[in-house]
Amino acid sequence: MNQINFNNIIETLKVKENKKDNKSKHWQYFINNKFENIEFASLENFRNNSLSDGLDNSRLMDKNYLTKCLDVFKLDIKKFDYKFEDIIKRFDDKNIGNNNIFLKHDKYFIDFIQLYHAKLYILIEKLILAKSRKIKNVLEIGAGYGNLAKMLLLDNNFKYFFIDLPENLLLQIYFLNVNFPQLRIYVNQDNSFNNKDLNNFDLFFFTPNDIFKISNNVNFDLIINCSSFMEMEKKSIKEYFELIQKNLNLEGYFFNNNRYFKDSTGQKIRLCEYPYDDFWAVIYSDVFFDFRRVHSLITQRTNDKKSEIKKTLKQIKNLTKNHEYPRFIPVEAMKVIRNLKKKLNLT
Repeated sequence: MNQINFNNIIETLKVKENKKDNKSKHWQYFINNKFENIEFASLENFRNNSLSDGLDNSRLMDKNYLTKCLDVFKLDIKKFDYKFEDIIKRFDDKNIGNNNIFLKHDKYFIDFIQLYHAKLYILIEKLILAKSRKIKNVLEIGAGYGNLAKMLLLDNNFKYFFIDLPENLLLQIYFLNVNFPQLRIYVNQDNSFNNKDLNNFDLFFFTPNDIFKISNNVNFDLIINCSSFMEMEKKSIKEYFELIQKNLNLEGYFFNNNRYFKDSTGQKIRLCEYPYDDFWAVIYSDVFFDFRRVHSLITQRTNDKKSEIKKTLKQIKNLTKNHEYPRFIPVEAMKVIRNLKKKLNLT
């Protein structure tokens, strides 16, 4: 991507204004004003200059801890009949963003977020892609800096859609453009989006304000949300579920990988309370590998009511009790308690 294109994208996404629209308290904290005067050169180091913090904290990891994570990873993937030599091909063969905490295996860079996303990829590949080769249109809501999308796009000819905050879209556009310079990128520039655009482009980037443009024009075969619903307010989660349940094709898949409980938005966000309707078959539901606070839920859209999704959410609700503090404690009060514990070195 050259600087002229980048400047056009900045102007289109209006990052310089750093608007707080659609930003939860969680993302207001992480983004703050880091993108106000963003320059193209900053993206070359986005993984070590704090631009990707919140999406990817690999630069803050200890290398000894990373080595332990790699050992656990090699054991975990055996459960899905994966060999390390096969999955390593999904990792980066160039250090885009210049992360400074990594291990090297042959030509591949291994870091914490690569290991995390590789586990996500394995679930999607084994439980979704291996069952359905009809997937053409993919939507990822909150795609980090684009790494999971890169893993999926390496040997799949998808039309891939992204909805995210404009600051995060910039990182995704940069990262994916470096990886796939041949793919044609669409960044919403006006009030229109139609079938002609769908035919002429490969990667599509939209801000949350543009949800209606997608919902009026595209249906999807796979929708992905990993670790971002848990950082949204309940109102936003409800809006995204309306999109998912309207625009996911019959027999399409929804991959939901989020924490059981999180309160960084100022609200208590529980996965078991996400507003699923009754038209879902449950394909997979389990703790996400060794991440005990995170649950993987894969569902498939049906045209008849199912009772299993309610049963599954009830099971998840029971698991949630192990990961949240007593319900009578308000979020703000819990923040005070946490800060006090830190000062007293009790955590």
